[in-house]
Amino acid sequence: MLVGTLLLCVVRPWLEFLPPNGNTVLRVDSDRAVALSIDDGPHPVFTPAILDILDDPNGDGEADDAVKATFFMTGEHVAAFPRVARQVRDRGHEIGNHGWDDTVLAYMSAASIRKSIDDTDQALREAFGSDFAKPRFVRAAQGRSFLTMAGIIRQQDRVLVSALVLGDDWEEPCLSDPSLIEAKVLERVQAGDIIALHDSDDRESDPAKVKREATVQALPGILAGLDAKGLEVVTIGELLGAQTPVVMTTQPLFWLVLIVLIAAVAYSGWPVWRTPPARNAGA
Repeated sequence: MLVGTLLLCVVRPWLEFLPPNGNTVLRVDSDRAVALSIDDGPHPVFTPAILDILDDPNGDGEADDAVKATFFMTGEHVAAFPRVARQVRDRGHEIGNHGWDDTVLAYMSAASIRKSIDDTDQALREAFGSDFAKPRFVRAAQGRSFLTMAGIIRQQDRVLVSALVLGDDWEEPCLSDPSLIEAKVLERVQAGDIIALHDSDDRESDPAKVKREATVQALPGILAGLDAKGLEVVTIGELLGAQTPVVMTTQPLFWLVLIVLIAAVAYSGWPVWRTPPARNAGA
């Protein structure tokens, strides 16, 4: 009994991180809308180029076909290029939090996760002004989340967002071939999907070393292809606005089962902590 009580005291602070503790949004059920998200920026060259394409996808100088996207920014790059970050916001795009850098927070301590997210919020406030509200949407570095991160995002009343349609534009061969990026997106995409492309590289602090030319070159074809499929490009906020999200539980059920089993064993005292029966003095 005592062991069970002590175990409960140890586990209790972590209960908020156990199932159900929040989910990662993968897509929504929609008839024709898809969300476009851009990760890792801002970048002083590639972000403005992408903004120009989104403002005029057809290249005809008309603004009636402008597209809005969700930009998941890293705190490191916002701090380095606040003017570019402001361009994104001022042109009407949605801002998301992508953590401070490329550190995978999934298996980090709660303090490290909060610091990465909070420091990015602070960088955004310094770029946009103190009245800027913290972003509603968070995307984990490399899309990886786990027990602690999911619990923290839920605590902060935010939404953890991933994507099912990737252009693979961060690695070869797509990194150097816009036609492959375009093909991967258009072959995979369906109504309700979230698309993820990249305007920078969260693994690289030197902007001169970042390669995103292929992404910029692929974007007009991607937008034209989506339009040809009858799909409307919106922000993640707009996609989730009135739709039912399809979510992924952020940790396997066996964690819950395992903890219940451990607690049950500790409570019953079997077999390690069981007090052996008293010996018969006359034996």
